[in-house]
Amino acid sequence: MPTSNLGGCLVVTTSGVYQCRQILSPEDIFLQLILSYRSHEQAEEFGITYRLDVCGLYQLAAKQELGEGHYAQALKLFELSRVCFKE
Repeated sequence: MPTSNLGGCLVVTTSGVYQCRQILSPEDIFLQLILSYRSHEQAEEFGITYRLDVCGLYQLAAKQELGEGHYAQALKLFELSRVCFKE
């Protein structure tokens, strides 16, 4: 799955100039919210904000959970992805 690259920015204050750069891709943050924190609502809001392929990311997360033997969580994620699954 392709990842997004957000441009950085410079912040100029009276005490210095700071460069802000992306460390994690939005897709990685989405997956962390889903897999680590089980925060589906927050992840969806985040995904919509950054125009991510939320359905595809849910499927990717479900496959990861399935591979780790977390069947109940994988099923829940597959169900969430199926809401907008187009096959």
